[in-house]
Amino acid sequence: MRRYALGLASCLVSCTYYANWHTFARSSGYRVSQEITIVVARADSVREKDDGGFVDTTVLVVEDDLRKAGVEGHIVDATAHPPAPPYVELSFSSYTAGSGVVRYLTDGMAGQAQLVVDVRALSPDGRVALQGQVMGAERAYNSDVRSGAEAAGHSIAKALTDAKYDPKPRKTGGDPP
Repeated sequence: MRRYALGLASCLVSCTYYANWHTFARSSGYRVSQEITIVVARADSVREKDDGGFVDTTVLVVEDDLRKAGVEGHIVDATAHPPAPPYVELSFSSYTAGSGVVRYLTDGMAGQAQLVVDVRALSPDGRVALQGQVMGAERAYNSDVRSGAEAAGHSIAKALTDAKYDPKPRKTGGDPP
């Protein structure tokens, strides 16, 4: 019992941010193109609340991780003329700033900051080859959602570049695995 309690306490201290896929599907044999457009869409509610730069943080992390994997990404806003496939669409559908005070008082168990990104990748022939929804979350009371945004960006890039990566979507909410 003591080992379990220590493990749980360790996770609460070290798991201050995470990315969690709610849905995920990839066509067999999908490989991201060596050059791809990253289309960024923001819901009006996200656009109004994004004063911390979480959208930009997520997108730049995706672009950087793709570059490290040998993929050249070109970021465009969804309001621009739609690009020809292949492309990746990152649609930021939800953002909750949470409450640093509540995170502090509950040791990160409540009040967490969260962002939700719908991800869709189109293959060169225009078919949807990868799609899913990922949530980035921040549980530390003394920081913003940037770490959660970074975690979401890393997870999205890995899903695009690593055919063996299976984020095992969770059917219900809750703490990360």
